[in-house]
Amino acid sequence: MPSGVRVQLPPRSLFNPVIHDWVFSYQKVFQMKIYTKGGDNGTTFIPCEGRVNKYHCSVDAQGEIDELNCWIGMIIQAVSTKDVFLENLNYIQKDLMEIGAQLATNQQRITQEKIEWLEKGIDQMTENLKPLTNFILPRWPAEIHVARAVCRRAERTISLWISEASKVTKTSFGENQSSYLDLDKFNLILPYLNRLSDYLFTLSRHVNKDDKIWSS
Repeated sequence: MPSGVRVQLPPRSLFNPVIHDWVFSYQKVFQMKIYTKGGDNGTTFIPCEGRVNKYHCSVDAQGEIDELNCWIGMIIQAVSTKDVFLENLNYIQKDLMEIGAQLATNQQRITQEKIEWLEKGIDQMTENLKPLTNFILPRWPAEIHVARAVCRRAERTISLWISEASKVTKTSFGENQSSYLDLDKFNLILPYLNRLSDYLFTLSRHVNKDDKIWSS
């Protein structure tokens, strides 16, 4: 986190006290330096999981949401068409940041309204598209198709994490604390990502308007 930027914390009563105090105690570190050297041994700290190996599926999930957000940014930069459905990508980037925060802290961030907003966008774009009767090949703008594929991968990874976490009721959190992964708070992330990949697929057709039909 760049120097001079503070983490905005909700009141301690509304936030997991352990996570709240951990973030608060490390604000000065985040303000001072980008690097902490804490991950030099191949582990990293995730508030709702504790210190885990960097190959842990929770870290994979975080990384793939980050990668997806980067590809969304690439689309914004690469496609200059003025269009409300493309402009919506700016809000989607914020949603992905919320998902990243939720994956890290186990605090509910995604709402049903956000999923319905994506569905509304899909329906509105579809109204002006030819009926889809076959598979299509990824074409311009290819960045949208890459983002769609990464979104699907992120969905699969988070699904795996939830499946693995459901087998474990408690994980290590530091030396003397315990962390519980509240899976109920994850129940909207997968539908959001599922709908987002559909939004991106429909967006690619909306922007291109010339489907390249796949034939064997």
